[in-house]
Amino acid sequence: MCFFHYFLLLYETINMSDGFLEKPHGWNENIYQKQNERVNVDLIIVLMGGITETGECPQWVTQRLLKAYEQHKLTGAPILCTGGGTYHKPNFVNHLGFHVYESTVASEYLMTLGIDPQNIFLEWASYDTIANVYFSLMNHIIPNKWKNITVITSDFHMSRCETIFTCLLQLCKENLSYDADNVTYMKTPDYGIPQQLLLERKKREKKSEENFKIQMKNVESVTQFHRWLFTIHKAYSCNDKTDRGDISDSVKKTY
Repeated sequence: MCFFHYFLLLYETINMSDGFLEKPHGWNENIYQKQNERVNVDLIIVLMGGITETGECPQWVTQRLLKAYEQHKLTGAPILCTGGGTYHKPNFVNHLGFHVYESTVASEYLMTLGIDPQNIFLEWASYDTIANVYFSLMNHIIPNKWKNITVITSDFHMSRCETIFTCLLQLCKENLSYDADNVTYMKTPDYGIPQQLLLERKKREKKSEENFKIQMKNVESVTQFHRWLFTIHKAYSCNDKTDRGDISDSVKKTY
C-alpha cells in the first residue's frame, strides 16, 4: 500500500470525539497476510448515508467504506455502493450544475484506496433504505445469482437494514426462486454524529422500522411489494404533494 493510501486509512479512523486514533470496528490486523485464505463471498454491499456540504462522504460513511475495503482485500468480492440520495433534502450539485449521487462519491473514495473500478458497482436510483435493498436485489444480486452476501452499514442503521433485507429476501425466495445461502451483516461505528443527534436519529430509525413492518403485513409477493413501492411509498409514487415528514435540519445532516 502506498503512503497516500495508508495516510487516508489513518486519517479516516480518527475518533473526533476524543482525539484518539482508532481502527475501524472489526479491523483485522492480519488481513494482508491472509490473501490466500479467502472467504466465499460473492458481493459486499455498502449502504450509503449522505454527502457533506462539500460533496464528500461523512465520517460514518467512510467507516462503512473502510470496512468494505477490508472485506474486499480479504475475500476478493466486488463492492456494491447503493444509494442515490435522500428525499429529506436536495441532492448535492457540483460546480458544473450536475447532481452528484452518494454511491458515486463513495466509489471515488474506494478508488483512492486502490480498489480497481472493475470491482465496484453502483446503484444510484434509491433514495432510502427500502429501495437500497430492493434495487440492489433486482438490478445486481438476482441477475448474477449471487448467494453469499456481506451487508455493511452503521450501527444506528443496522436493525432497520436487516429487517428490510429479511423481508425482501423472503419474498424473493417465495416468488422468484432466489434463495441466498448466507447473508452476513457487519456494523461500523457511528463516528462523526454528536451524541444528542445520534439519539434522535436512532429514534427515527426505530419508528421507521416499525412502520415498515406495519406496511408489509399485507404484502405477500414481490408483485405486491412493487406496487406498494411505486404507488404508496412517499419517495417513489406519483404524488407531487409528498410529505417529507417532521424532521429537523440537524437530523437531516445525518441523511
